Amino acid sequence: MNDALLDWYAAHGRDLPWRRTTDPYAILVSEIMLQQTQVARVIPRYGAWLERWPTAASLATASVADVLGEWVGLGYNRRALCLREACSVVARDGWPEDLTELPGVGAYTAAALGAFAFGRDTVALDTNVRRLFGRLGRRLAPRPGEGPVFNQATIELGALVCRARAPRCSACPFESCCEWDEDPETERRPAERFEDSNRWVRGRVIAALAAGGELPAVDPDRLERALDGLVRDGLVQRDGAVVRLG
Repeated sequence: MNDALLDWYAAHGRDLPWRRTTDPYAILVSEIMLQQTQVARVIPRYGAWLERWPTAASLATASVADVLGEWVGLGYNRRALCLREACSVVARDGWPEDLTELPGVGAYTAAALGAFAFGRDTVALDTNVRRLFGRLGRRLAPRPGEGPVFNQATIELGALVCRARAPRCSACPFESCCEWDEDPETERRPAERFEDSNRWVRGRVIAALAAGGELPAVDPDRLERALDGLVRDGLVQRDGAVVRLG
């Protein structure tokens, strides 16, 4: 099954910039950016980020305001601060053997970083890969030395073919042995509009402060809740009526 997977990836895998490097810092940047953010949005931001801060040491010395300003539009701004904190640890102590010791690095990110940067035969289980293995009815594993390409292949297959909705089963290398019975998905409640969420207000605040403008004109109660959370998370500072980034 591994051969079928790797053959499929060789023919269909996308050429993404973070797949052309084994630099742990560059791969960590890509993994943090890609958390709940579409690939198309990340690609140009990834290049700009590495041009501005090409090493972990350079990011570690950046100001919170600069880091948040560069992150605007990628969402979940706390990720940017965790990335900066992780780079501070690396700049001081080097890369730990247990990568989950780095701030903001959980089991998936540690497995991905271990495979792509350090050549480990770990299995990076993101949402797409878990769905792929669940439908397939088995969990695959890399053979010795396959860790980097195996994980790229499973992540790619889950993202492009074994999709949550409208999976492209006829394009899957495992079509003949997959155990998925094509049960209809359970009914979902209507999703909250993003513009009605606290995340939307928080993002507007960060973007406005990064641009040097005034706070956004939104409902005062929503703005106050967003500001309180941003202060608690260390993303903004507040001194009376004066609000500024980190």
